[in-house]
Amino acid sequence: MGFSNKFRNKMDNYKSKQNEKSDINDLKSQIDKERVNIDLQTLEIGNFYWNLYNQENSEYEPPEEARQFFESIVASVQTVEELEKAIKDREESGLEERRLNDEKTAELEAQEKQRKEEARMEREAQKAAKKAEKEEQKAASTEQSEDEDDELF
Repeated sequence: MGFSNKFRNKMDNYKSKQNEKSDINDLKSQIDKERVNIDLQTLEIGNFYWNLYNQENSEYEPPEEARQFFESIVASVQTVEELEKAIKDREESGLEERRLNDEKTAELEAQEKQRKEEARMEREAQKAAKKAEKEEQKAASTEQSEDEDDELF
């Protein structure tokens, strides 16, 4: 067998292997699609029987071997309802907590504003007192100067 025959044989094997892989991948893809369809249909069957069981005044009783699954779903539904109530309660308590914090902050801000106003008024009173003291000193100084001037004359 010559080189070209060996090469052609290798190429044919390579193509065969590639075609095989491609065909297998296509078939696996079809299998995956069918499995998804099976899962969806199984879910629909489950929903159908759950809805029959869960209706008010339902007379449907699941078979004994499936009863545990229905009871598990009922327990999970109750847990979800309790958790949703806990969320609502927590949201309400959070709102109340923030309302109280806002009231406290407003009260503290009012106290701070009052304290600043009192400090401002105290500073103004001190300024007025210093000004009055200076004016008294000036008046006393002027009066003393006038008395001294009077004594000179």
